[in-house]
Amino acid sequence: MGGALTHRMACRARGSYVSAGAQRALGRAPKDGVMSIQAKLDEDLKNGMRAHEQDKVACIRQLRSKVQEAQNAPDFKGPADDAFYQKIIGSYVKSLEKGITELSAGGERSKPLVARYTAEITYLQQYLPKLLDEAATKALVDDALAKHTGPKNVGAIVGVIMKEHKGAVEPALVRRLVEKALAPS
Repeated sequence: MGGALTHRMACRARGSYVSAGAQRALGRAPKDGVMSIQAKLDEDLKNGMRAHEQDKVACIRQLRSKVQEAQNAPDFKGPADDAFYQKIIGSYVKSLEKGITELSAGGERSKPLVARYTAEITYLQQYLPKLLDEAATKALVDDALAKHTGPKNVGAIVGVIMKEHKGAVEPALVRRLVEKALAPS
């Protein structure tokens, strides 16, 4: 009997075997050679535990608890797909960034925690969609200003840009560029 077969039989005996088809249905196996975010996080967790990378393991576990919390919310509907994970990761990164700004007033005593938060943000950035840079965002702002015919208020133009390019641009950057463009010279 081959090693894979005995492993499968042992897993079935203890109730932990999940077929490849079931893994794909759960979003844990690669589809067309592309792993889902959940599968990548699971793999990173295993590798981090093997390599004794406590910071990475703690980050992934914290993220998994945020995912579980969101799934247990009464208003949760639908599968835990990549878009769901990106939303959770984005909100977690935003909370870490807010924590860094609050800790910056702490001086020397808060530096280790700031470094840890920064490392977590750096690690989690790989799972978030890439945002447009300032030059490309400025081109979008200029285009939206040229198309917008009504009264040019900041909120309306930012709303139009965010509606058309949600997830591709940073809202704070869009707002800053629109305010700069509409400022009296």
